[in-house]
Amino acid sequence: MTEIAVCRPYEELGVEEISRTKSRMMRMEKRAVGIVHEVLSLTVEKMVEVEKISHFRNWFGIDLNVKDLFLDHPGMFYLSTKGKRHTVFLREAYERGCLIESNLVYEARKLLDLVLSELSWVGKR
Repeated sequence: MTEIAVCRPYEELGVEEISRTKSRMMRMEKRAVGIVHEVLSLTVEKMVEVEKISHFRNWFGIDLNVKDLFLDHPGMFYLSTKGKRHTVFLREAYERGCLIESNLVYEARKLLDLVLSELSWVGKR
């Protein structure tokens, strides 16, 4: 598990931190990493499309480019590009491409995907 000194994600930024200093930017980045890490750890598959995280930037109070945030922290996040889609994975939740702690919902989704792909393959015959 990767350890990183992050600011508390639920901590509000004070008025004294309005100036754009380098230390403030580093603090904001650590806070954003903490928030995104928390969101990804709450998802079933420990992954989400970058665009979906970007929709909540203002709500989370993240003023940074989320894609750059993932690229700047390769030990914590894995960014996958498939076509025009960018998906971010929580690196600590995966080992050799598989979820370390899968749950029933994840297993059911995988099984459903397998059944649907077999049905579409049989239908093409």
